[in-house]
Amino acid sequence: MKISIKKFAQNIRDDYPGDYDDLMDDELVELWLRKYPEDGNKIKSNSNQEMASNNLYLSNSIVGNLPAMVRNELAKLSSQKQEEFLEEYERNEKSIFVGYLFWLFFGWHYAYQKKWGIQVLFWITAGGLFIWWLIDIFRVSSMINNYNKDKAIEVMRNLRAITR
Repeated sequence: MKISIKKFAQNIRDDYPGDYDDLMDDELVELWLRKYPEDGNKIKSNSNQEMASNNLYLSNSIVGNLPAMVRNELAKLSSQKQEEFLEEYERNEKSIFVGYLFWLFFGWHYAYQKKWGIQVLFWITAGGLFIWWLIDIFRVSSMINNYNKDKAIEVMRNLRAITR
């Protein structure tokens, strides 16, 4: 009879009390299966999405903002590579709050996203006679989110290229 990952991890903890209390269930099961791969047939097979999320060592607040393609690729990487991804991604990601500050002061929100062509056009037209500038108040958060998703894909692409 196959059991869930949670139950499998609990069985390991019951057999070895105090040894694996510091690990999350999915981390414990992954470590166990590296040592005893034949035990993999004791675990219920989850959907691909659940299996992918079980191998992620990053916080849900970060993973939730990443594109599905990046989440799936991250699940295939070791915890060390996931940390490398996170470090590089955090270096490149932009803050929505800062984006709004740049929008408020002089309309620099496009420059903040490194869209210099649109930024120059924005300045030349005085923010579309301030109409464009007012419309952007509703768009800044989605523009920053899209920028961050593009950066996540770029970081993953670079990480995969380096590891091959």
